[in-house]
Amino acid sequence: MCLFIQCVVTVCFIICSKENQGQQIIYPNVKVETKTAVKMVSVFGNNDSFRSSPEDVRYNKYDKRVYVADTEKHRIVVFDEELNYITTFGRLGQGPGEFRRPSGIAFMSDGRIVIADWGNSRYQIFDKNYQFINMFSVSSPLPTLSYYPGIDSKDRIYVNMPGNGSLFSVYDDKGSEIKSGGELMPIPIDSSKNKQNWKLWYFFDSAVHYDIDETGKIYCAFINYPVLRILSPEFNVIREADLSKLSTAVDRLKYWERFMKKDTGYQPKLYVKDVSLDSNYFYAMLYGDAKAFIEGNIKQQMETFKLYAFSKDELHLEKEIMLELKDESSKDRFSPALHFDFSHEKNIYAIYFQKGIILFRK
Repeated sequence: MCLFIQCVVTVCFIICSKENQGQQIIYPNVKVETKTAVKMVSVFGNNDSFRSSPEDVRYNKYDKRVYVADTEKHRIVVFDEELNYITTFGRLGQGPGEFRRPSGIAFMSDGRIVIADWGNSRYQIFDKNYQFINMFSVSSPLPTLSYYPGIDSKDRIYVNMPGNGSLFSVYDDKGSEIKSGGELMPIPIDSSKNKQNWKLWYFFDSAVHYDIDETGKIYCAFINYPVLRILSPEFNVIREADLSKLSTAVDRLKYWERFMKKDTGYQPKLYVKDVSLDSNYFYAMLYGDAKAFIEGNIKQQMETFKLYAFSKDELHLEKEIMLELKDESSKDRFSPALHFDFSHEKNIYAIYFQKGIILFRK
């Protein structure tokens, strides 16, 4: 059951589109919806546990199973819808069917599974029985959190590739590039003064978290800018939302402005941690306290993370969601998650730092 708390904060949210540039929308009451964990899986199989936080969790609507990129152990772990362990596949290596820090998972309509093999700079494709089919190279300097595939209804593979000069490159299942597109953010520094910093800005400033709906629309959240965008299948901007007025984004921007006065080198701002889609909402998690991030205080930063749900058509802010995990052994409450998937009709799957995979009910 959902617990609804009415907040008395006023959030100013700017929605921009081709039809209505600069329209300011006021949300006097942001509804907070708390979900309490139903199940946590940190040990599975033959007394086999996660060494540290996995990198990705994805629900496969075609076989009704949940897949986890267990990055530290170089494998994929498979569960049923209720997070009962089924199997694992993959191991450390560079050969077919082997991984080095797998970072993302996506699914084709015929049952094939696409794995982002980050450490080997490639994508691998497996059949529905987890047997290797083929692989192709996709080089990218982006970190594991940004190195994952998206697949549209035509089974084309989307990769965020700002280093290629556009927001996305699209591949077929053999690794041939079909098309590319999507406008990059402008590079904010002079490349003649510091070429290394310029390269970092070039790659990272247009890094996005993204998901693709059944019509081919691409829902993007820029990692280094408080901006959401909906792109058409032709990569045109349909809708844009400015997140800079939300509390965590405001605090983060103020801190980075002070920090950058002391250090003129490249520093990623990291506004958005993860995104997901379901039939009703576009979910985006905003990073927490920037100072805690710099100082390595993970717990403090997690306490200030914010998970928001936006309408899929207009990107209106609809509600804040708390994914709450109660740890009875320490009496701590962990909220929200680090990675999540809302695509299941009734369930939410999430990853918690050094805790494992968590099941929530919508």
